[in-house]
Amino acid sequence: MKYTKNKNNKNLIKDFHEDYYTGLKGIYFNRILDKIIEIGDLRERNIKILDFGCGLGKLKKLLPDKVIGYDILPDLSDIDDWEKVNFDVIVANAVFYLMTKNELRKFLNELYQHNKNVEMIFTTGNKSLLLNNILKYVFLIPDAHLGTKLTPPKN
Repeated sequence: MKYTKNKNNKNLIKDFHEDYYTGLKGIYFNRILDKIIEIGDLRERNIKILDFGCGLGKLKKLLPDKVIGYDILPDLSDIDDWEKVNFDVIVANAVFYLMTKNELRKFLNELYQHNKNVEMIFTTGNKSLLLNNILKYVFLIPDAHLGTKLTPPKN
């Protein structure tokens, strides 16, 4: 696994150039994308979608004429600044856990200022679940939760 610094050079994060959509783990990750598309009825609607944290752009490959990819890793992004594009729906697939509470609040405020009517579809893993922790070893990605800043509250 390779790692890179984010553009602010604050913390090391995983290098999301690795393709998580292949092999056994690909079944899991592709199912998540299928659910995102289903939940938002993204295939049938005439909309522009911002894939925030697009990684390798798998959502854009599934919906090529609808998706604009933005990622903190510039070489994975279609654009430099997500606030300079118009979109109807934002998809944030397993991105928010990489933000602190304050970073997430700031982002959501900026998003609201940018488009008060935006639809949001987001996913997040629950790294506190036993099964989730077991599966990261089954899928041979023991550092799957590297970079986690925001976790669910403990019960």
